[in-house]
Amino acid sequence: MVGLILLIVILVFIPADWLLKLSSRIYMRRNSQVSSVYQAEKLLFDLKMGKIQDQTPVQFKFYGELIQNLINLYKRNGELNLSSLDQLQTNLNSDYKFEKKRREINLSSKLQFLLTALFIWVFVLAVRYMVGEELPIWSYFIIGLLQVTGSLFFVFGNLLITKRVFGNSDDYLKSFVWFRNLYLSNLDMGQVIRESRILEIEAQKLPNEFSDLYTRVKMLIYEWKMSGENIHRELELYDSRMGYLREEQFEKLLKNVKLVQFLTLCLFFLPSYFVLILSLFSSFLIE
Repeated sequence: MVGLILLIVILVFIPADWLLKLSSRIYMRRNSQVSSVYQAEKLLFDLKMGKIQDQTPVQFKFYGELIQNLINLYKRNGELNLSSLDQLQTNLNSDYKFEKKRREINLSSKLQFLLTALFIWVFVLAVRYMVGEELPIWSYFIIGLLQVTGSLFFVFGNLLITKRVFGNSDDYLKSFVWFRNLYLSNLDMGQVIRESRILEIEAQKLPNEFSDLYTRVKMLIYEWKMSGENIHRELELYDSRMGYLREEQFEKLLKNVKLVQFLTLCLFFLPSYFVLILSLFSSFLIE
C-alpha cells in the first residue's frame, strides 16, 4: 500500500512543475548547442536583431535554408528588405514556442517513466535483500518487458503522430514562402514556378486542411499563368490562412503527445507495478 501511494505521488504530483524544471535544466546543460529549441531561438534572435544577412543562418527545420535563399535573392536584386521576412519570423516564432512545449512534455514524460521504473526496481531489491523474499523469475521478465515496451511505445508513438499530423506540410510551407518572394521580385513567370517547385508538392501526403489550401493555391497559379494578373493580395490571404492552420497543427500534436504519455503510463508502467505486487503475493502464497 505504501509503495502504491509513493507511485501515485510520482505520477500525479511531481510532474507538474518540478519534473519540467529539472529535466529542462539537465537537457539544456548537456545539449544547449544542438537542440532544436536552441537553434530556433538563435535564428529568431538573429532575425529580430537584423543580423541575419551578416552570417550563415542557423539550420532549424527548413527555415535556415529558406532564409539563406531569400538573402541571396534580395542581394541579387538589390538591398535586403528585412520587412519581407516579417511573416516568416511570425511562423518561426510559432514553431519555436511549439518545439519548446513539446520538448518540455517529452522530457517530463521520460523523467516520469524513469522515476517510476527506478522506484519499482528499488522495491524489487528491497524485497529481495531486506525482506529476504525471492520473487518468481517470470516477474522480472514481465516487469522489464513492460517498461522497455512502454518506452518504445512512447518514442515511436510520438514519431507516428508527428508524421500523421504534419505530413509534408513543411515542404509546402517552404515552397509557398519561396514562391511568394520570387513572385514579388518580378522574375519571369516560368522561373518563379520552376525555382519554387510549388507545383511539385505531393498533395496526397498533406494533411486534409493543407491539401484543400494547396488545391486553391494551384488553381490561383494556373489562373495567373493564363491571365498574368496581379495575385499579391490572394497570396497574402493564403499566407495568413496557412499560419492559422499551422497553429492548429501544433495544438493537435501536443494534445496527442499528452495522450500517448497517459497511455504509456496506464498500459505499461502502472501494470509493471501491479505485476510486482502480484508476484509478491504469489510467492507468499506458495510458501
